[in-house]
Amino acid sequence: MDATLLCNLKGGTREVTLRLRLLHMWYAKNPSGTRVFNHCCLWVDQTGMLIQSLADVSIGSEFERVLRVGVIYVLRSFGLSAARNLYRACSFDLIIELSATTIFQACSLPAAEFPTDSFEVVPYSELSNRSGDNRILADVVGRLHSISGIDHQVTNHGSTPKQVLVLENAQ
Repeated sequence: MDATLLCNLKGGTREVTLRLRLLHMWYAKNPSGTRVFNHCCLWVDQTGMLIQSLADVSIGSEFERVLRVGVIYVLRSFGLSAARNLYRACSFDLIIELSATTIFQACSLPAAEFPTDSFEVVPYSELSNRSGDNRILADVVGRLHSISGIDHQVTNHGSTPKQVLVLENAQ
């Protein structure tokens, strides 16, 4: 079965098959509240290119039940749209829109053919688009401006140290 590489995807592409490794799953939440917007996934293809997927929160639990991080899947019957600038997990210009009709099939390809992680350098101007999910580490091109003192933030699991780093644009 032939699969399209991410570098060959175009907006509006239909009837395409992708072969991707699932790297990460999370729920996108409003940072100033508790409202959950979407179920999100970060995927990587054989070349190391990343793409993000979104599913409506109403079907997200079904994807959580079926999908496992680290597994390689064949994906069919999904939509493609332009990536939004808010809360982007990667720099790819398209985003996969998952629906109840999306087909996921675990693939038996050798796992060594797919990267197990990925890394992107983020321009300073895009830093605000990457906020909201502290599980995605963004490396930023910029200059350290200041560091705050260490505060302790109280969480459900006790107290955690918190320190604020302020960056400025190096350009």
